[in-house]
Amino acid sequence: MKSGLKYALRVLIGLLFIFSALAKLISVDQFEIYIFGFRIFGLGLSYLIARAIIAMEIALGLLLILNMHSRAIYFAAFLILAIFSLFLIGLIVVGNRDSCHCFGELVDMNPWQSLLKNIILLVLLRLSTGLKSFRIPWKPLWYTLVIAGSIAAVFILSPPDNWGYERYSKSTTVSEKALDIAFSEGLLPTDLLEGEKVVCFMSFTCEYCLMAAQKIAILRSKGNFSNGELTILFLKGNREYDPSVFLENSGIDYHQYLFLEANQFIRITEGAMPLTLVLREGKIIAKYGYRDIR
Repeated sequence: MKSGLKYALRVLIGLLFIFSALAKLISVDQFEIYIFGFRIFGLGLSYLIARAIIAMEIALGLLLILNMHSRAIYFAAFLILAIFSLFLIGLIVVGNRDSCHCFGELVDMNPWQSLLKNIILLVLLRLSTGLKSFRIPWKPLWYTLVIAGSIAAVFILSPPDNWGYERYSKSTTVSEKALDIAFSEGLLPTDLLEGEKVVCFMSFTCEYCLMAAQKIAILRSKGNFSNGELTILFLKGNREYDPSVFLENSGIDYHQYLFLEANQFIRITEGAMPLTLVLREGKIIAKYGYRDIR
């Protein structure tokens, strides 16, 4: 195969790595939850792993295109694709058919489809062997710029939520007065006034509400969140929908769910959702928006 065609294959693979990284980056919240959902890593570490994978794909894609050390980059790309493929095989073996977030939320691919894509890339990569490296001066400097620049770009464009918990907490709003009025008028169940309770104000048509519920579900399963009985207060729209799909996808261990009229919901949450409150004897001891759940 001619060297020009071999380089074209490297460029194609490099562009696919970069596209995969950017697709994950624009939907990084979902990618974080996907990693956290394996219940192997903590929430903060899941934030970092998600961004490390994205930065690695960007750097590898650029290095494939720059072709500074053809053989070394070939083996790096081969190793990464092999590791990803082994991970996908593991998902297939355990029967996981969910989207593997290979291309973020842009392209929904199950493990079988993603594995097939990786096999094709491995074949294309194999066909590109024997390509001579480009003669580029100051190669160590270029390596440093590509790797450090990829990492910096990802963390600047999308800093992990745990870097700004305090800032996010200050912006989480709740009206204690409106909450007390709702209790006094019998709009909320009286059992929320007893002991420690978790109350989630959500809409089951809200993507971030679903991800907040998933975060809380995983944290509670790991013993890293209040274990009080959990009540979900859904925003009541013009007509009531069935929240069963939301509840199933969230995996949250709820005690009960209720619907709250829009005017009361908005008064308590001050128009922002999702909102999660931890109550003790009816008094707020902790409040979380989406970004500062921990």
